[in-house]
Amino acid sequence: MFQFGERHPVLFEIVLVIVAFLAAGVFSLVGAILNVHPALSSSVGRVLIGAALIVIYNRAFTRGRPFKNLPAVIPALLFAAWNLFYNFSSGMVFGGRNFVIEALITASAPAIFEEVLFRGILIYNLKKKGTGALPCLFISAALFAAAHLTNLVGLDVVSVSVQVAYSFVVGMVFAAVYL
Repeated sequence: MFQFGERHPVLFEIVLVIVAFLAAGVFSLVGAILNVHPALSSSVGRVLIGAALIVIYNRAFTRGRPFKNLPAVIPALLFAAWNLFYNFSSGMVFGGRNFVIEALITASAPAIFEEVLFRGILIYNLKKKGTGALPCLFISAALFAAAHLTNLVGLDVVSVSVQVAYSFVVGMVFAAVYL
């Protein structure tokens, strides 16, 4: 698996994204069967998938020294904070006595999931293949933006277009921070 990712990093990333989204969908389905809020069950799935990818592909994150790249997660933490604020301000808080934990899980899921896939594994594999920093930025940002096209399922084209453009710019910034 690692050699395939290092030889064909973009194809590997596309496969990882598809598998990760399918797995998150399975978590949503299981959550629906168990009568768990769909956003929460999907978020738990994305957190677990991101954590599993970190364990499986840990050399993309440690580079021989644990916590060396810890400053690179600061943007992800900022997005988690924004997601948390959004969850509370938009009324997406789930209620019940565990609402803070549920809101934290839902807020951190995109940060963990997306940073692992797009800034961790993809850029690591692109760099391993000898790709320069600028192409790494563009490829990572383009795939990150393209992944947000999945929102066409529930949103209008204009909203998704704005989100894709925004995701591309944010992807460039986060890739620069990672690099």
